Amino acid sequence: MTKLTKSKATIFSYVFWAFLIFTLGIWILRGLRILTGIHGWIFWVSIFATIATAAIARVQRPRRY
Repeated sequence: MTKLTKSKATIFSYVFWAFLIFTLGIWILRGLRILTGIHGWIFWVSIFATIATAAIARVQRPRRY
């Protein structure tokens, strides 16, 4: 089993933050009625992708013990 280096582990956290910003952007723009034509499933997929990448980033974080 190979160990993840710090740079590989932080890639997952960067992907998480990217999904989080994308999801919040969609949510805010839909709330302001700017993105009214976007389908609801796109919003839900982005929420689930954010949760999944958060879980992966948490699991891949290096342990300090």
